[in-house]
Amino acid sequence: IVTQWQTPRSTSSSGSGRSLAMRRRFQETQDDHDRAEHNASRMESLAQTQLRGLEGDLFMRTEELNQRNEQVRHRDQELLNVSSQLTDLQGLFCEVNQQLQVQSDRIDNLQGAVGQCAKQSEELEQLTDMLQE
Repeated sequence: IVTQWQTPRSTSSSGSGRSLAMRRRFQETQDDHDRAEHNASRMESLAQTQLRGLEGDLFMRTEELNQRNEQVRHRDQELLNVSSQLTDLQGLFCEVNQQLQVQSDRIDNLQGAVGQCAKQSEELEQLTDMLQE
């Protein structure tokens, strides 16, 4: 936008010199303003480009995070299943240990009975030998 200054005509050279200086100053200010608007527009365009890039990165990271969350949920479910199976196995091991203890007690009793039988058999042999003599 170019604006012309309309000043009353002055016959003095100082008035026209001041007017010329004001026009130059106005033009410099206008040029500075135009450069600032151009730079602001460029910066806004750059910021929008960066924003789009960051939004793309955010989308990709969100997708990766969602995939990892799904993997974690899947592994949690697997761990829950394994934990349940281990609990079932623990119950079975307790039953087996009880049965082993019962069988071990029976074996101890049988060993005692076999020992008693062996002792009685020995005594019987001694008695038989005594009778034969």
